[in-house]
Amino acid sequence: MKITMKEVTMKFNDVTALDQLSVDFEPGNLISLLGPSGCGKSTTLFLLAGLHQPTAGEIYFGSQLMNQVRPENRGIGMVFQNYALYPHMTVQENIEFPLKIKKAPEKERARRAMDMAELVKIGELLKRKPRQLSGGQQQRVAIARALAGSPKLLLLDEPLSNLDARLRLETREEIRRIQRETGVTTIFVTHDQEEAMSISDKILIMNAGHQQQFCPPQEMYEKPANAFVAAFLGNPPINLMEAVCTDAGMPGIRLHTMEHAVPLTDVFREALPTGQRCQAGIRPEDWFVTNDTAHTAFTGKVIHKETIGRDTLIRIERDGVFVRALVQPQANILLGDSISLGVQSGKMKLFHIDTGKAYA
Repeated sequence: MKITMKEVTMKFNDVTALDQLSVDFEPGNLISLLGPSGCGKSTTLFLLAGLHQPTAGEIYFGSQLMNQVRPENRGIGMVFQNYALYPHMTVQENIEFPLKIKKAPEKERARRAMDMAELVKIGELLKRKPRQLSGGQQQRVAIARALAGSPKLLLLDEPLSNLDARLRLETREEIRRIQRETGVTTIFVTHDQEEAMSISDKILIMNAGHQQQFCPPQEMYEKPANAFVAAFLGNPPINLMEAVCTDAGMPGIRLHTMEHAVPLTDVFREALPTGQRCQAGIRPEDWFVTNDTAHTAFTGKVIHKETIGRDTLIRIERDGVFVRALVQPQANILLGDSISLGVQSGKMKLFHIDTGKAYA
């Protein structure tokens, strides 16, 4: 089922939590709402659920206007952060509960509960109470209950936040599997970029109630719409530095404090006249260590080094400017060394110095 939000605004007294959001969620997709605390992602979810009524704008499920439709009549399933299971009920009774409310026959409820339990791989736990389950098992019960009523839309409100790191990884993979098997349109709220990047068909990234970008995860990572998106996605985070467009025989971008320019690709040349200040973004993995001055974009002193598994992260400094770079573990780099870095061709991202908007 396609979900459409047209210029949706949500105000709480004098606070605007959502400001004229217009977006289409395509049927069968898993969409992540991503952003910092207070950006409007949970408000968006609650508007879709009917728990809030928009101050302005329209919400459509398919072609049906939903603004005045009560939550129980929207055909949605919802999984909350704290699972919200009934402690006095068994797993089977929890899964059956939405169907019991709809007065479905007992045999149909039992069959559906078994089907959903098998789907989320908890078929052997139907007679247990929630207190007898692990956090991951409780989460699966909550998902099974949300799916029991065959919803047209599944809403997940930070469903993995109470799980440990390994269980988060396993559960998010299971959520993606379940979503693909059922084909239900799913909206997944998270503040964890790794979760969003790993399981989403598309990500809607938000800040201060405004849409920043809406597209597939890898496209957003490689072509961020603005400096906020570039800075929010990526771990270690992107390096953002002041730069200027220069023309010393060849158009290029010179980073703050540096005498060497990075060649300017064709896509930027018309947008950036000589002398134009901008903000350059370079991800840590897009640097390389070099001894060739012709390829040097930044030179500094190594002030921090850490190796985690296959990655070695260094931090270098020059004249108060700090840069993070991922280098090969076998590189013989020591604290205190002075090293030079180049930028891989076409990997530099450029943003307007004032608005933060990407140049290309």
